[in-house]
This record gives sequence, structure tokens and C-alpha cells, in this order.
Amino acid sequence: MEPAAFDEFMRLKNGVLVGDKLMSSYDWKAGQSVSLGTLNNVAFVITGVFSAGGSALETRALAGRKFLQEALDKQGVTNNIIVQVDDTKNAEVVIRVIDEELYFPIKTHTKREKEFLASITGEMEDVLSFSRWIILSTIIVILLGVANTVSMSMRDRVQEIGVLRTLGFGRARILALVLYESALVALAGGAAALPLLLAGFSLYGALVGQFTIEGVGIAFGIEPWMLALSLPASALAGIAGGVV
Repeated sequence: MEPAAFDEFMRLKNGVLVGDKLMSSYDWKAGQSVSLGTLNNVAFVITGVFSAGGSALETRALAGRKFLQEALDKQGVTNNIIVQVDDTKNAEVVIRVIDEELYFPIKTHTKREKEFLASITGEMEDVLSFSRWIILSTIIVILLGVANTVSMSMRDRVQEIGVLRTLGFGRARILALVLYESALVALAGGAAALPLLLAGFSLYGALVGQFTIEGVGIAFGIEPWMLALSLPASALAGIAGGVV
């Protein structure tokens, strides 16, 4: 960062240094006074911007500890301390000193960066595993909904189907008509949902951007191949529901 920005940060009690990515996400400017509702409307002044080589730190804002603790009424509460060593060879010594020789009111458990990130990855895998069950349950509900809709439609057209059978339409041909209709209905529903999905992601990106786990930023997005597969998947869901 610019040396003058750091000097201003040290001079102002409520000065804050903001990472590049966070700065651009909110379109803030240096010197701007900001108040965040999510932080009890704490007001602070952006004294400067810093870059951190594209790391997750660029999604953070750095404030004076005493100022923030007083503003949030959380004096003495800290949940995460990041230490940068001068030489990685000294890491084990630093870890031992922090955990065994420094005084903290609670027991600390210091990890290397790789171990720390691996533990976060494990937490994310647990979240993804749980979300897969939610997705599977959602798909089942969708298929049942499609099946019920098609079933109601067919019950309303028993006489029409009877006429078709009288005219020589076989079961396979009538089934093909049913599946064709259910696929079209599901395809139309998927096409109508796509703009809502994209709008929702855009709104989420504008309001939240990304969430963090233990200081590591995680952003969500939609890959183009997902969009390309969404409509065929809708049609397949319609066919599967129609078969039932």
C-alpha cells in the first residue's frame, strides 16, 4: 500500500485499510466514510487500499483492533490470528512458542497455512455432501410434481384418449404424446426459471460477493456448461415425471 495511506490509518482511530477486491466490490473510494449495518452501523473512514498478491486477504478490511472491539462491544475477543514468519524453516519454532509459551486465556491451536486450508476444504466438503442430499430431495420432489401434473392432465382427457384408441392409436404412440407434452412443459418451466436464476446470482454477487470461512473467501458462480445442460435436464425431468 502507499506509505501515506498507512500513516493516515495509524493517525485516525476509525481508519480502515480495504483490500483491492473488497474495494471494487462495493465501489468504495479512498477517504470515503462508510457505515455498515451488519456491524452495528459502525462508521469508519477508508484511509487507503492494499493488495495482497490476489489472496483472500484482498476481500478483507483491516481496522484497528481497539477501535473495532470498542465499536462492537467485544473487547478482548479474538478468533483468528495470522502470523507471517520471516523464514518457513522457523515455522515449527513459532508454532511451539505461540501454543506453549505465550499467555492466552484459552488454549490456542496454531497450524501451518497448508494444514489450515486443508481443514477448511474438509469443512466445505461436508457442506457439499449435505447439499447433495438436499439437491437429490429437491429433484425427487420436482419429479413427483411433474408426475402429478401430467397425471391430472391425463385424467382430464380420458375421453380424448379413448377416442384416439378407437381411431387406432396404440399405447406406445399415446405414451409418446404424453411424454412429448410433459417434456415441453418442463422445458418451458426451465426456460422461464433461467432468467430468475441469473438475476438471483447477480443480486447475490452485488450484495454479498462471497462469504468467508476462517478468513478464506469463497465465491459462487455459474459455469457456462451448467447453463447449457440446464434445459436438456429440465426436459429429461419432464420425461421421467411423465413416465410415472
